[in-house]
Amino acid sequence: MHRQVHMFPIGKLKIHPFHHEIYGDLPNEQLYETIFEDGVQVPLIVTADGAILDGVLRYYTCLNKEIALVPTILWDAPSDMQERAILRLNRQRKKTSVQIARECRAYLKIESAGASKRKGLRTDRRSGVTSNRTTLASITTSGFADESIADSGNITSNPERDLTE
Repeated sequence: MHRQVHMFPIGKLKIHPFHHEIYGDLPNEQLYETIFEDGVQVPLIVTADGAILDGVLRYYTCLNKEIALVPTILWDAPSDMQERAILRLNRQRKKTSVQIARECRAYLKIESAGASKRKGLRTDRRSGVTSNRTTLASITTSGFADESIADSGNITSNPERDLTE
């Protein structure tokens, strides 16, 4: 899908708070020189309300160089997808170890929330079909909380049983 590029007033743009929370850095001298000489070659990706999902360093550079209009692509991502979009759009960025750690924590939080929403919503099961799969929630330190789960297949509640049988 091709998205149209629009020139947008820089004063109406804002940095997405999640971006600042994860990266929080400023452009280097090379980016300043490139934009000063060639202009903004890659559009900023922004939401309908002007929050920048990708291009924050280009934004800072344009502010510093007093560039009034910047090329943007509107991507009206739902609010629950914006954080994931910021992480994915910044995959190529050179990062510090702190930024990488922040990304990992953010991905864990995003994926945990998604897993919680999906939990219990299996659509691959048909009536009368059973599975040998179990979850960590059904396992206790002494074995399976529900022995019928252990008896439903090749799963044992005896950790000392020889599994090569």
